[in-house]
Amino acid sequence: MTSLIIILALLLLCIFLLFLPLEILILARISGNTDVRIRITYFFQLLNWEFQLTGKKKNKPQARKGLEKKRSSWISRLYNLLQVEGLWNSIWTLITRLKKGVRIEDISADAKFSLGDDYYTGMMTGLILPLVLILGQSVKGEINLQPIFEEDLMLEGQLYSDILIRPIKVLIPCVMFACSPSFWRAGRKWIQK
Repeated sequence: MTSLIIILALLLLCIFLLFLPLEILILARISGNTDVRIRITYFFQLLNWEFQLTGKKKNKPQARKGLEKKRSSWISRLYNLLQVEGLWNSIWTLITRLKKGVRIEDISADAKFSLGDDYYTGMMTGLILPLVLILGQSVKGEINLQPIFEEDLMLEGQLYSDILIRPIKVLIPCVMFACSPSFWRAGRKWIQK
């Protein structure tokens, strides 16, 4: 009997923890060197985790041609993957369901980017810009995104974001998306290539 009570108490504790908000603070600076700091606060700020990711820009002109070919093939693979029937509907459903569990308290971003090819830079701008405009009107903060069509592959900018997540309201839509047939078709298509 006591083991049943302990199991039920642990189950209730896990359910209780899924309903508590999780706060994520992201500070990123990308310009030659990459500096990303992420702070996660949970359980009434009793649990704090802080991560710092840093990296330096690598200049290797000899291997650059092969690298650009790999990147452009990766982008074209991603574009072909997004053409899977029903995947956009599943992604849109996931986004609308995640809006209930994720609340962006504040966001400030200023970025310049180029994918090295005018075609892919324009395509990515066309995909991202509507989302940036919607996000800029619905949350507090300011987002500036500037595509550069004359440069090689680059990303420069700064990002500050304060996000509040309800784990239970994020976990269920993500599991539903992962179980959708379009996600599995896209996964098979990604593995085959």
